[in-house]
Amino acid sequence: MTFFEELGKTIVDKSKVVVDKAKDMTEVMQLKSQISSERSIIEETYAKIGKAYYEAHKNLTEDPYMEEFGQIKSRMKKIESLEEMISKLDGTRVCAECGAKVDKDAVFCGKCGARLEDADAEETTEEPEVMAIEVKVEEEDPE
Repeated sequence: MTFFEELGKTIVDKSKVVVDKAKDMTEVMQLKSQISSERSIIEETYAKIGKAYYEAHKNLTEDPYMEEFGQIKSRMKKIESLEEMISKLDGTRVCAECGAKVDKDAVFCGKCGARLEDADAEETTEEPEVMAIEVKVEEEDPE
């Protein structure tokens, strides 16, 4: 065999190795992606179980997770107050039935159709603060 024939055979052999490794890497990435998807589903299922447990036990006076229940309640109140602040800033309010954002003047929720409380009754009407301004007027002497 000549030098060039051996070189060509070596290049072809090495190319096959590289192609095989690329296929293996692609397959590994696909398998890792499937594992990641399965783990996501497991995490979602854990969350559903945890939420169901919380909902079933949140009003009990004794539970091994009372501290965590308190943290959840505290965080929910914090979220509620932050959402109220956002609503005041962007001119919306939250539907009591489904939690959707609706225009502050809306009568019905656009998501669930629930009748919304009167926007005027919901807001506390405060009298605008009036500032007295003292104006001094000097009269001219008619001479």
